[in-house]
Amino acid sequence: LQCPISYSGLEFSGLDFQGVRSMQVGTNEELANKVAEITVLRNRMQQMERDNLRLENELAQAKEKGAQPSQRSREKADLERANEQLQYLRQDLLSSDDERKRLKLTLQSQEQELLVLRQRAEETRPRAPLTAAEPAATPAATPAAAPVATPAAVPVAAVETTGRP
Repeated sequence: LQCPISYSGLEFSGLDFQGVRSMQVGTNEELANKVAEITVLRNRMQQMERDNLRLENELAQAKEKGAQPSQRSREKADLERANEQLQYLRQDLLSSDDERKRLKLTLQSQEQELLVLRQRAEETRPRAPLTAAEPAATPAATPAAAPVATPAAVPVAAVETTGRP
């Protein structure tokens, strides 16, 4: 039996039906081979993409690990610097506290010295005789004449040595 067959736009005339069938089987096999080949290539490409992604992740992790020691050393240096500053501030605080105590003692001694000087000045001042109208009105007995330690009354020498009145 011969019959004209149109296959993909081509006419096959003069071929028997079995020849066309074998040609179709060959074409189907070829198509199946090409599909299998494409599938294999697609699988390889996907595997290569997965490998590439894995390698990129490993590279990123390696870079991160490489950056960590330098970051750690930077953080360690910052910590050491902060500890040094803290140590200096503690020393300054102790020095300031010692200076405050020293100045307080100096002020107390100056106030006592001023008090003693005022008492001596009071004792050496000539007293007026008491009259009958003023039985107990002495300058030492009045509150206005009582010695009061004020910053303005601190001797100049104390201001020069301490820097504060």
